[in-house]
Amino acid sequence: MPRYFFNIEDDRHLSDQVGVVLPDLEAARVTAVATSGAIIKDHAKRFWPDPNWKMRVTDEQGSIVCDLSFTGTVGAS
Repeated sequence: MPRYFFNIEDDRHLSDQVGVVLPDLEAARVTAVATSGAIIKDHAKRFWPDPNWKMRVTDEQGSIVCDLSFTGTVGAS
């Protein structure tokens, strides 16, 4: 089974050096959505100072499997 790497880009770049072995591309994409949601939930306060957040999933060859981008905007109060 192939290994996929879930890299985070916000105000810094966090490169996944270990990866996760998953059965296929679909499993990698599902894992990306679930993991992104969990990370944003766990670090919700940290999201707002730099509200542009991205997860880039790559395979073992470094090819991009998918990109997930999240941007937050705050309305005027």
